[in-house]
Amino acid sequence: MTMMVRLRDACREDYEFLYDLLKSTMMHYYSEAFGDWDETLERQYFDESFSRHKYQIIIYDNCDIGCISLTQSNKALFINELQIVPQYQNRSIGKQVMKSVIEDSNRLSVPITLEVLKTNNRAEAFYSRLGFKRNGQTESHWLMYRGACGK
Repeated sequence: MTMMVRLRDACREDYEFLYDLLKSTMMHYYSEAFGDWDETLERQYFDESFSRHKYQIIIYDNCDIGCISLTQSNKALFINELQIVPQYQNRSIGKQVMKSVIEDSNRLSVPITLEVLKTNNRAEAFYSRLGFKRNGQTESHWLMYRGACGK
């Protein structure tokens, strides 16, 4: 039996949960990419992201277990963040969330774009399995793209 995944809008009270989620899912990859995890700098970046982006909390089995943050324009859906608490990874939860994003992309006839740290091979493989292709790079990230209706 598949457990239902739900989303709710994040609120100010979710700030520490979201920061701890970032730290638990990304510290290793950031350290590999940039040499270390600078707590002060990462907190500053997160503060800016939290104030600028809309986050949704992923709820599974009545527990907050992750987040997604999307930016929508008339040209694309951009995935700012998709993170799942480590002990809930590999349960197809991220795939369920992404299927909903892909449905929105198809309905709106806009592609989905995102950036993946080059050190995060697991995330790149996850998105590749969902039909994303590399379409560029920065010094630290792969740029990935999935057209509407899989194009």
